[in-house]
Amino acid sequence: FDNPNYTYTFEELDGASTTITKAAEMAYSKGILVVASAGNTGNSTSPEIMAPSDGRNILCVGAVDTLENRVAFSSIGPTADGRIKPDVMALGQNVAVISHDGNLYNNNGTSFSAPIICGMIASLWQAKPEMNPGEIIDFVKRSSDQFQNPDNLKGYGVPDFGLALEQ
Repeated sequence: FDNPNYTYTFEELDGASTTITKAAEMAYSKGILVVASAGNTGNSTSPEIMAPSDGRNILCVGAVDTLENRVAFSSIGPTADGRIKPDVMALGQNVAVISHDGNLYNNNGTSFSAPIICGMIASLWQAKPEMNPGEIIDFVKRSSDQFQNPDNLKGYGVPDFGLALEQ
């Protein structure tokens, strides 16, 4: 943020301190699955994820390129209390978007990778309506290509929603 008085410290990114993370966790407690962008500070002096993606029950999404390599701008973990973040990754570089005037162009950012995951989760949840948000998040993580060995750069990796559907 431009005004440093409104910028959270890394210590506050513990999943319980920031107002927005508390609100996102409250939404989760009411049955809402919250997906949040990791942020675009991965190649800065403060590369950590942003709130509310630090939440324990919030699905944090980072960005990869078309070859599923993490892009440098995608923010990284861990959280202040040591949890792995981001949780999963999706395309966030050279994403086709439509401008306000209807023209198609490419853009970059975790603000584009998170909606991709949202759409896939909506489809998965529609196919498995008996599941709760925690179960959906677990299925998405378990279907990801780094599930056996998650890290703070790509989390559990890129999900395979076909695999998640089969679980």
